[in-house]
Amino acid sequence: MKRLLTIIIFLAVNFLTDAQEQPATLEYGQGAISNTAASVFRFDNVPVNLSTGVPDISIPLLSLPTRSKNIGIGMEMSYHPSSISSEGAVHDDIRQPGWSINRGGSIVRTIENAWYSYVSEETATETRYYSDRYQFNFMGHSGIFYLITDANNNLVPSLYSGKGETLKVTLDYEPSTFRVNSFTIYDSHNYKYVFDVVDRNLGYITPGSISKNIPKSFNLSAVYDSNGKKLLTFTYNELRTLDRQTVAMHEYSTINKLTSIQSEGVGKINFSHTFGTSSANSVSATLDEITLTDPNSNILKRIDLRQWDRLTFRDAAQTKGDEYQFSYSDGTYGNYSTDNGIFGIDPYGYPTFIRSEQHEDLQVLVDYAVNPKFCTKGVLEKILLPTGGSVLYEYESNTYSYFKGSSISEISVPGGGHAEDPESYYTYYPGETTYPYNHIVEELYNGRISNHSFFTISGAPKEVCIFIREDPYFSELSNTWVTPSITIAGQELPQTEKQFPFYRTYNPENFGYGRSYILNPGTYTIQLGHISQSNIPMGATRVLHSIRRNPDLKKWKYGGGIRIKRIAHFDADVPADYFRKKDYYGYPEYTPVKETRYDYNLFDEPNRSSGNLVSSDRHNFREAYGHLEFVSYRNVTVTDSGNNGKSQYTFTTSADYPGLDLDYDGHISLSQDFRRGLLKNRKDYDRNNVLVKNTDYTYRFYDGTRWQNYYMDRTVVDRTAKVRTESETVTVYSAGSAPITQTTQYKYHRDANRSLESEETTNSAGEAIKSVYYYNTMGLPLSEHKFALLEKSEDYYNGSMVSTKWTRHSNAWSGNASWLPSELAYSKGGGQEVVQTKYNLYDEFGNLLESEQPNGRKTSYIWGYNKTVLVAQIENMSYSAIPASIITDIQTATDSGAETTVLQKLELLRSNVVLANAMPTTYTYKPLVGISTVTDQKGDRISYEYDSFGRQKALRDTNGKLISETSYILTN
Repeated sequence: MKRLLTIIIFLAVNFLTDAQEQPATLEYGQGAISNTAASVFRFDNVPVNLSTGVPDISIPLLSLPTRSKNIGIGMEMSYHPSSISSEGAVHDDIRQPGWSINRGGSIVRTIENAWYSYVSEETATETRYYSDRYQFNFMGHSGIFYLITDANNNLVPSLYSGKGETLKVTLDYEPSTFRVNSFTIYDSHNYKYVFDVVDRNLGYITPGSISKNIPKSFNLSAVYDSNGKKLLTFTYNELRTLDRQTVAMHEYSTINKLTSIQSEGVGKINFSHTFGTSSANSVSATLDEITLTDPNSNILKRIDLRQWDRLTFRDAAQTKGDEYQFSYSDGTYGNYSTDNGIFGIDPYGYPTFIRSEQHEDLQVLVDYAVNPKFCTKGVLEKILLPTGGSVLYEYESNTYSYFKGSSISEISVPGGGHAEDPESYYTYYPGETTYPYNHIVEELYNGRISNHSFFTISGAPKEVCIFIREDPYFSELSNTWVTPSITIAGQELPQTEKQFPFYRTYNPENFGYGRSYILNPGTYTIQLGHISQSNIPMGATRVLHSIRRNPDLKKWKYGGGIRIKRIAHFDADVPADYFRKKDYYGYPEYTPVKETRYDYNLFDEPNRSSGNLVSSDRHNFREAYGHLEFVSYRNVTVTDSGNNGKSQYTFTTSADYPGLDLDYDGHISLSQDFRRGLLKNRKDYDRNNVLVKNTDYTYRFYDGTRWQNYYMDRTVVDRTAKVRTESETVTVYSAGSAPITQTTQYKYHRDANRSLESEETTNSAGEAIKSVYYYNTMGLPLSEHKFALLEKSEDYYNGSMVSTKWTRHSNAWSGNASWLPSELAYSKGGGQEVVQTKYNLYDEFGNLLESEQPNGRKTSYIWGYNKTVLVAQIENMSYSAIPASIITDIQTATDSGAETTVLQKLELLRSNVVLANAMPTTYTYKPLVGISTVTDQKGDRISYEYDSFGRQKALRDTNGKLISETSYILTN
């Protein structure tokens, strides 16, 4: 039987909107990121959710498991739109703009201040005004900590702040200098992460005088399980910048580039670079290729990164497989031209442009200008998929109607209080003069004029903006170049003399279109120079616009970066600029397979943005907040194509928690971002705009703050904060029947992680279901409890106990000190406890070797391929009854990777007399590809075949006959 399978590649475009049982939210504003820090920080630290309008765009690259089910490498290439801003530029070593690949991990040190910045030893007697910041990101963990001295003058970490999980940080340092040599971090499972590969600034001031040895970042070098067995090894190549030196000073930097990740006994990821000429501040190393190899160094997958506009997957023989191609926006819509003007960076770090006919003093203004017609320049616009389909992303400028929780249109009124100022939206900030969005601007005249010219105003009186840039001419009288005077005259002018002088527009007034005048209908003249100078040829550029208020009032300001407007999936190769230039270029009509649109205005006031701006510019913003999202939204409406209805989301913002951004000594900010961006409500509507489901969420905040002394000269805020879902209420509406409501309440333990203690669900039918959870504390004191092992759960129905389940753990294993399950048990209705399964034996890697049923029947397990996967499950036999030589032979054969030999050794196991009453099932594998054969208890074998890209292509029975076949068709 043969069947054709056409691959549909699903590109991950997610919004983290649904409240989780225990939401993983930031526990502390994450602070500054060093310019030299690996971009591993870039994509984890930036909030990716609807409340900021930032989509999660990522492409899975490869996965490398370890011997532990809790640890593995899941490598992705991720894109973030803030990469187009000056502050968000990705410092990665790949060619694809805006993309980053998560690998390894680092602890990056930000040196805040020292009495003498060159001194590296930083002795205990040295005055330190600010505490250094250590920001970490590795294996799904991120946060910051500081170092302080305890009562015994020992250096200890102060602020453990992670994403939902409390970590233990230890360090090795020089007691006399406090210089840190390495860090070690432990997670809730007591896994150990070692950071001892250090990037440094090195040098000296005058040989033999003051030496410089400043650690900049600490790179992850190894991961160990709770039994002390190494799971992962990270290898680096140390590179050196060019020397920076003067007569008295000599310094340089060392930077470590990751070259491989070894999963012990499983496989390896290798990184190949092209090395160029280093500079005094950086090294040149561009990632060319990532390869995945099995334990025997056979290449299984290649990821080609050599071309800046694409990502290509190849097999071991370099045959091309899946390929993703990227296109980026030029930022302009329709016929908007950037031929004449000046480019710049707006206050938030995003691209901007000012057209030359709008302002003369362009360079001054461009630093303030926010141009919503250009701010998306450089952002990812299209991904062409391997299937030949494409995904288009349309971004737009952020908008905001609130600043730090208060309305931007509020004014103070006599007697106290505030009121809405309706005129505020018809005036613009200096930076908004490139786009007067609350006025209708029409061009009346645009062109060159000579000494004497005319223009006509028709219809009703108009507000007219006049822009004239005159040409200088050479005056024989003064023997210099001069600019002519300009006079505008007309019988319809209200002035007594029927004329007035016009002065050049240097300032960004009147929306950047020139000086504004109220002109009556009629004909007007423009005179260059005095009438007596008519014999001297003169010229100028004249632009006239009429301007009037737009009745479609937009109650917002533009700025603060960009957000997603819509995402469209097509089954064809659609032009990248289809949304921006469709009418301009006359593109044919393309119908998306799916299109999702996002609206960020208030539900009850559609012409007002729900956006809240938290900072007026980019300066010191990331230091305070730890990310680059200036605007967060209270209300977001998501609409899908095909008339499938809509969903409305309400999030927490600054308005919910005003006045909580504290700043100590102008430096350390207690960012309250962990309280913001939480989903409060979701409403789902059908295609007829009828509400069908409503979900409400409430939260509980755990926020502790205390002061710590730093080197006797500095105090830092030691603060850990967590947010947990307190309740979730779901109401479902159905025509012709009463609404059905269900509410779930959550409570949490007082351990360091605030682990779930109970959840109770009640519904409108009067039913109540409750579960209570108990944890194994692993013998730790309360202050160090990081509950990870669920020991017991109790289930209740309407107050009566229904059942109890136990998962008991032990760490008294031969050759393994890890806490591992030892017994499963249950009871019904509070009755007698019944043991379901016992776990009698584990190996040094935590692999189960023997389990036992209540009737005493035992099942044994043999692990092969470097003890990473199960190769034999033998029912009705204890592990100790299996001849050790057979186990050794099987494991030796699997380690070599020769499947024929492995099958022979497994067959010897089956035919051994000691297994006469046992029932074995055996397995073989293609390491890091998939299962190769399964032989059941009857001896029947199923075989799996794979193509060169590791995709399953055929399934055969025990006689080699084809059961099924899969073909893959790629059009790209």
